Amino acid sequence: MATWSVVWNNPKLHTPDREKIWVACDEHKQSLSDFLSIRSFLKRVDPIEPT
Repeated sequence: MATWSVVWNNPKLHTPDREKIWVACDEHKQSLSDFLSIRSFLKRVDPIEPT
């Protein structure tokens, strides 16, 4: 189950205020964050609040 929002932006394609979101489970949060961070795309990782 997805419990994290991985927020990113590709500065070559998007304005700074544009945010793209991938959702991730605990198992994949770090690998997605690392993938985006290496490319300087990662903005932040936020927990998803249960509804």
